[in-house]
Parts: sequence; C-alpha cells; structure tokens
Amino acid sequence: MVNDIAEAEIEVPSARWIDEDDPAHPFAHILDTLKIMLKVPTVGVSVVNSSKYGFSSPIERAPLSQSDIGALCREVMEHGAPLRITDVSGDPRFASADADAPIGAFAAVPLLASGELPLGVLWVMNQTPHAFDTVEMTVMKNLARCVVNELLLRERAALDDLTGLMRRRPFMLRLKRLVDGYQRHHTPATLSIFDLDFFKSVNDRYGHQVGDAVLARVADLCRTALGPEATTARLGGEEFAVAFSGVGVEAAAQRLRRFRSALAHLRFDEAPDLSITASFGVCALTSAVVNASVWCRTADAALYGAKAAGRNQILVYHPAAPSCHNEQAVHLQAVRAELPPETLPPPIRGAA
Repeated sequence: MVNDIAEAEIEVPSARWIDEDDPAHPFAHILDTLKIMLKVPTVGVSVVNSSKYGFSSPIERAPLSQSDIGALCREVMEHGAPLRITDVSGDPRFASADADAPIGAFAAVPLLASGELPLGVLWVMNQTPHAFDTVEMTVMKNLARCVVNELLLRERAALDDLTGLMRRRPFMLRLKRLVDGYQRHHTPATLSIFDLDFFKSVNDRYGHQVGDAVLARVADLCRTALGPEATTARLGGEEFAVAFSGVGVEAAAQRLRRFRSALAHLRFDEAPDLSITASFGVCALTSAVVNASVWCRTADAALYGAKAAGRNQILVYHPAAPSCHNEQAVHLQAVRAELPPETLPPPIRGAA
C-alpha cells in the first residue's frame, strides 16, 4: 500500500483554500461546516486524480506550497490514519510556510472508501497552536465520510460505464476551465476529437459484445499512451475527445500520431482478424476560441475533414486561413507522421 501511495499523484490544485464563501467549489458546504465547527480559518480537500471526479480547482491563496501539502497528504495516506500537529513551530515540514499567513497547528484525516486505497485527505490549519481534541477529530472523520460519498457519486456521474472515461458534460466543464486559463494566463492547451473508422461494421460483423470490448481497449490505450496532461472523454458511441493541458498543438499532434499507430496495432482475442483505425481533428486553444463550444466545433470540423480526406489520419485546424463554407475560417492541413511533406494531399477546405 505504501508503494502505491508513494507513486500516486496528490493533486493539491484540486483543493481550494477556502477563506470566503465559494459555492462553486464541489465541497463548499462540507468545508464551510468544518470551518464553523472547528473554528479554523483554513480548510481544504486534496484528492488523488481529481479529474476522475469531474472537477479541478486552482489554488487561490495558500500559506503552504503545493509540495508542503503534498508531503503531508502522502504521510496521512501512507499510514491511513489521522495526523495532528499541535504546534508547527520548528517542524521542518512547515519550513516554506508563508510568514504573512502564520500557521500554528495542522490536522488531517484520510478519505477512506471501503476496500480501497485512500482517495485523498481532508485537512485544516489554525493560525495559532492548538491541540485538536477527540471531538474535533471525530467531526473531521465524519465530514471526511461525507467527502468520500460525494466523490463516489461524482465518479459515477462523471465517468462512462463502459470505458471509465469522462462523460461529455464534465468534459465540457474541463474545457471551460482550460479556456478560462488561457484567457487569464495564456496557458496552452490542445483539443482533439476522434472517431473510430467504420465502427458500425464492427458491430454488424462481430456483434456488440466485441464492439464493447474494442471501445474498452481504446479507452485503456487512451489512459496509457496520451500522457499525464491528457483528459479523455467518450462523447458518445465511437466518438472520443482528448484535451491536452499545457501542451501546444505540435506536441499534441506528435502524441496523437503515436497513439494512432498504437491503435492500428491493437489486436483482439475475440476477433483476431480485426484491426481498428481512427480519424482525428485537432484544434489549438487560441484567442479565437471564445468558449468551449467554439473549441469543440473547430476540432469537430477538422475531424470531418479527416474523414472526407480518406480517414485514418490527423487534421489540424488553422483558424487564420481564408473563410470557407459554413462561415468558419479554417484551413485543414493533413498531418501524417509516416509521409514526407511533398506526398501530403492538398489542404481540405470546408469539409463537412
């Protein structure tokens, strides 16, 4: 268990530091209750793989760095038991604490689900030394159960039953956050929408059970081959989407080329002669992308261009080119890793 926890990525940015009412935070009602009952100024939830539950919140103001909180969270999760630090003065774990936001005491409890590794940590900080008593720790444990229940409900609502990938609605919320991040901080991101080629024939020839197995294998490949910055969703049927956070379009296209190659090499015990290909539309996040819906439409336009150009390829959307039919300023350029530039087909304009 300790090794599993040590390798886990504790997503501290998923925990909002609550100093004021913030109804947008997924655990605002729980954290507000904790602040009131324990009379502490700072509380938080740190979760392993927050995107699994369909949310992600930035740190706004924190007296500790991400590494500090991450180390404390790992300690709690490794032991699966509460942590109480009555007086943090002189404690090396708080060496980087912000002097303008004094910390006197710290307490945390693990988020435990039945038969599973800890899902994360619920923690509190006080500005002066404080001995958290049995009643206060019991309050934290009970509220931690409420957080766990919320996480499990969110997981069920956020993830597709067959593939375990994110559903459309939470994925669109993820795209909205990426657009907001770009508009505020110019953080790069790239979106790709891809579709399995001629998937209906798979169901028709081999049956829906094999079709479901194919979708599940594709989802597994998404998780292992696209990188840690990728958030992947099943939009419906055989259509998928992947958002690369902090990754520019060229780097994203390189990853998608490798993914497309790996996809073509998948083999299935249920249908040994079956091979799968996909068509990809790619769109970088730019100032022309005013919201998540526009971002999806542009990537979708490139996807349809890839299909019209013969399928089993990747097309990148370039919004600076002359306008085409359906009033979208696009230039769809084929990107094929295995072909030299002189062998590429001409750009596709206005593919539908």
